[in-house]
Amino acid sequence: TISQPDDGTITNQESIEFLGTVVDTNLLLFAIDGNIINVAPDGSFSASILLHEGNNSLFVLARDEVFNEYSTTVNVTRDTQPPQISISSPSDGAIFNDPNITVQGTASDSGTGIAGLTVNGSNVSLSGDSYSTNLVLALGTSSIEVVATDNAGNTASSQISVTYEEQAQTPELEITYPPEGFLTNAPSIVVTGTIVGDVAKIVALAGNAASRTVY
Repeated sequence: TISQPDDGTITNQESIEFLGTVVDTNLLLFAIDGNIINVAPDGSFSASILLHEGNNSLFVLARDEVFNEYSTTVNVTRDTQPPQISISSPSDGAIFNDPNITVQGTASDSGTGIAGLTVNGSNVSLSGDSYSTNLVLALGTSSIEVVATDNAGNTASSQISVTYEEQAQTPELEITYPPEGFLTNAPSIVVTGTIVGDVAKIVALAGNAASRTVY
């Protein structure tokens, strides 16, 4: 009886541990993948078998002194290659004035397939090789990290930084005095009005959008 590993096991390790028992008082030979394995008096065995990359079909054979045989094959896949991952949107260094953004990209694994994907620690589902999820940015610069894990436990990550800047209210200037077309012979006049928005930008507006002609 083989208690470990299960047929179809996937690993990224260089070897796999076999555990189990052989019940035969006249056991002559016990081998795994061509390696002779010692069996304890109680019938238990333990063996570490080296793996190559990809699928390993490990042949297990037990034979007694009158040549009765039991055999089976245990398939174990070794995958040491990490997934391939990309972030297609947004671009690294992008600046937003809306905190709600969509992160998109691809993740794939040619060995054992993608087991899971996270964006900033939250699980995200794949549609084929593509993913898409929404994020809410904090004010300032934020990191976005996408991590993919394959079925053998290999991981890959991709990271970008984006910035959220609050959009300042466009300043508005209303001149209440003097009125348009006001006539005067004075060398100077007092201009009054109201400002709504960013006062620091009012100088630019004063010479453009909000002006009065005085004669």
